Amino acid sequence: MADISEENVFDEPSEHDKAKNPRVMMPTKVCIACQSLIPVGASLCRDCGTRQNTSSRLLFRIAAYAAVFTTVISLMTTAIAFAPTAYGLIVKSPKPRIIELDFDSDDPMKRKLGDFSLFNGGNTNAYVTKVLLRPSSNKFSEVGTSEFAIFGLMKPGEGMEMKIGYPFSNVRSRFSSKPMLLDANTYPIVTNAIEDKKVDPEKCLMLVPMDARLGLDAPENGEFRRHETITTLEGELFYIDRSNPTSILSAPIEDLYIEAALYFHPYCIWKLGGEQTVTELFKG
Repeated sequence: MADISEENVFDEPSEHDKAKNPRVMMPTKVCIACQSLIPVGASLCRDCGTRQNTSSRLLFRIAAYAAVFTTVISLMTTAIAFAPTAYGLIVKSPKPRIIELDFDSDDPMKRKLGDFSLFNGGNTNAYVTKVLLRPSSNKFSEVGTSEFAIFGLMKPGEGMEMKIGYPFSNVRSRFSSKPMLLDANTYPIVTNAIEDKKVDPEKCLMLVPMDARLGLDAPENGEFRRHETITTLEGELFYIDRSNPTSILSAPIEDLYIEAALYFHPYCIWKLGGEQTVTELFKG
């Protein structure tokens, strides 16, 4: 019986073995796939059949990775494109906004009507109720708001134009004297005077929108387009979501540049002693 002790398991092959099996002494290499020993010159592995050209295999791997990457990008792009639609199917959200504000006259003393142009960019109906405008500058914190009532249903993707009564018109009919235009110099004089008389500033200071321009088309030098303007306006559009009629929602006015003037109310002119007294107060 042949000796297979631990001492001779790893002995060099005998001359008999070399003559019987010439492959014993052939130079070998490791298969790049299954790690089997194959002749150095072999282009295919006799055990797993893998081609041993490493450059071809590298190109195959690169192509495989590129295919996976392309698939992932495609799936992400599809998900992003579908996300707004999926969100819209789940969450109903109206997005009303003002796109234009016009008046029937450039002169506030001659105005009677105003025009609001609105648009609903959301995915559900919105019932618009009013627009609220206020000075965007903190310098006019005593000034109240200018409110316009609007009542109309806006469907998704549709616009709406509404005529509004200009609130300045009823002031002229109730008082003999006309409102007085305020500027950066007369405004602090008036606020101090009505504070001394303990009169509510919101009843005396009338915020008058002059014009509006879509796309925040403000003058580049920071000045105003109209000489009587003293501030710009910001505000909200209030509406009711028809799917939840018990709640009143608001959307900020965006992409709309609105200038406004300030007028001194005739009632407060009378409280300070009349137009002549107020004029002298401005001069002093």
